[in-house]
Amino acid sequence: VEYRVRMADGTYRWHIARASAVRDEMKKIISWVGTTTDIHDQKTEEDKLKSLLMQAPMPIVLFKGPEFVIDFMNPASISYSKDSTGKPLFKAYPELETQGFRQIMESIYQSGKGIFLTDMPLSLNKADGISVERFFDFFYEPLKDEKGKVHSIFNIGVDVTDKRNALKR
Repeated sequence: VEYRVRMADGTYRWHIARASAVRDEMKKIISWVGTTTDIHDQKTEEDKLKSLLMQAPMPIVLFKGPEFVIDFMNPASISYSKDSTGKPLFKAYPELETQGFRQIMESIYQSGKGIFLTDMPLSLNKADGISVERFFDFFYEPLKDEKGKVHSIFNIGVDVTDKRNALKR
């Protein structure tokens, strides 16, 4: 659990506490072992980063695990589609299956290598059922644990539709 602790000087700092039960051979709890760690500086930096990502004018999405569960969507990404936080990518947006995005995501997840894709067509169905067709430059970066195993994919998109149309004209 995360909580704030009032310090001797009256300020508050964030802490995280964890506890584990110690059991006897009959599985009965005989005691508890716990720790409390000051995470205030880390949490403050995370809050600053999240605020920055939420204010960014380009779509930013974080996908977790091999099912590519949408863990984070900033308002710019939601403006192109719908809020699908907590849902697997291809269940929330089945239309992406036919656009080659499963192969892209699986390749990144398996290889552990990020990619930059330019002028990619993207068609998404909005919450009201209207399809939005745009072109993006996409940056995909795998996030890895301490053993080098991919656990998430970070994605930033830059809408280049207007630029593309201007160049065509």
